[in-house]
Amino acid sequence: MSRSAPDVRRGSVRRLVLTFLSVLILRGLPVAGQEPSPAPPSEPLPPPNDTPIAGGYPVAGAAPSPLRVAAAGAVATQWNVVLQAGASWEKNPFFRPGNTESSFGEQARAEIDFSRVTPLSRFGARAGGQFTRYESLERDNYGGSAGLDLSRRLSPKLQMTLADTVESRWARDSTLLVDSGIYYGTVRVLTNRAGGRLGYQATARTSVTVDARHELVNFDSPTYNDGSQIAATAMLGRLIAPRQTIGVSYAYVASLSGVARQSLHTVFGSVAGGLGQRWAGALAAGASRTSNTGQWYPYGSAELSAELRRAMVYARVAHGVSQAYGVGRERESTVGAAGISLEIGRRLLMSVNLGIDRSAELDNPAATSRGVSAGGDLRVTLSRHFFLNAFGSYRLRESEAQATPDARASGVGLLLVYERSPL
Repeated sequence: MSRSAPDVRRGSVRRLVLTFLSVLILRGLPVAGQEPSPAPPSEPLPPPNDTPIAGGYPVAGAAPSPLRVAAAGAVATQWNVVLQAGASWEKNPFFRPGNTESSFGEQARAEIDFSRVTPLSRFGARAGGQFTRYESLERDNYGGSAGLDLSRRLSPKLQMTLADTVESRWARDSTLLVDSGIYYGTVRVLTNRAGGRLGYQATARTSVTVDARHELVNFDSPTYNDGSQIAATAMLGRLIAPRQTIGVSYAYVASLSGVARQSLHTVFGSVAGGLGQRWAGALAAGASRTSNTGQWYPYGSAELSAELRRAMVYARVAHGVSQAYGVGRERESTVGAAGISLEIGRRLLMSVNLGIDRSAELDNPAATSRGVSAGGDLRVTLSRHFFLNAFGSYRLRESEAQATPDARASGVGLLLVYERSPL
């Protein structure tokens, strides 16, 4: 049952008044420093086989990163807590085709991260959740995730990484499904992604890396088939210059969706490294063969990033074949993304990002889907631990099938953010 108009107006006025009163009070607090929070003593290794494509393959130049640990004899422990509350206006928040509903929403989010770093290892744990109450819609938006990761140097030449992430969200927000090109509608999904990596430094210039990953996707609707995937990757890397690496890799993926079983073999070469002092790039190119069609399909990716004095920029494009979770069919996808974060003075941080994707079913190339997403936010430092974040977003998903209407969603909002590292 939709909420009445008087309740909507009273809730909107109350929310806006409380938000701006909080801002006015916090503006009077002294600014303790330029940085929003202390930098962590160590950064985690990237998740095993982290990929830009749903179902995914290795990142270009995916040689293992050196294990970042504490100095000899030191142990560093870090907590980080983030709390957010605010208001938003969203159009078609559940991203349904042809839907034009809109509503004000009250948002609350919380995140906590923990890490412990020793001279030989790093352990990390994280958890977070968000809830949005819509004033004029029948359902609300909520979700959460939790994860663990462990990195350990087993010997001077051998290091190990283990990671696991569990996520419960609406399908349109799921990390594993966001680039699938499928209209999932108002369906919730539970996903689990676990993986491990072994990196062996055979010589001063040669390394061997072995990855293993398992993904599990469960839908709460009988319309979609639950799916799973097991993947393994082996890579031989060679350092050809102080900041230049080349490699050759083989990846095997076995997937199950409902009763349909599929396998995928991918072979590719890669090169990655620094481009000057501040820029870095990577390229990968190869081919994939599926058991479903028995044909070969191109695989490749390219990425470019830079850490400038007051800005960070990145651009990425990737192409490959992956499982379309829920429908049991493989899709050929191209995904691109670009973004920039820019510091403006001591108090402002602006971020803008853009993403595009196109995918088609291997068995039915006419079943093509295209997507566009764009977003931006402006972060204002109020004090050492308090920030004001204004944001906006836009999403479009269109299909070449005439019977399927386009899905469009947009929104703007204002959040009051508290960040603290107790230790």
